[in-house]
Amino acid sequence: MKELRKVYLENNKLVRIEPNLFKGLNNVEGIYLQNNQLIKIESNSFENLKNLKEIWLSYNKIISVDRFVFVGLFKLEKVYIGFNPISLAQSDILETICFTNSKCNVIINE
Repeated sequence: MKELRKVYLENNKLVRIEPNLFKGLNNVEGIYLQNNQLIKIESNSFENLKNLKEIWLSYNKIISVDRFVFVGLFKLEKVYIGFNPISLAQSDILETICFTNSKCNVIINE
């Protein structure tokens, strides 16, 4: 699985991302988790995915995203998190969530 570039887990009724779920997938560039039942994104959900460029989290039930969840993901460019019941206060956090990477964009309404 060292050559795996994309992980497609959409439409699977996932309720949480287990810690270290993606451990060892060092070459993954895209993770697609849309249309699940995710509620919270924990800080260690995407740890050590140094080549990750995009994450799709749209159409879940996400109400909370840990503010450090994307720290260290220096190649991350896009986080799609639209169509979730995230509160307005949480939306403000999302605006600064990619502070480690100036190329990163959080897309809330797509």
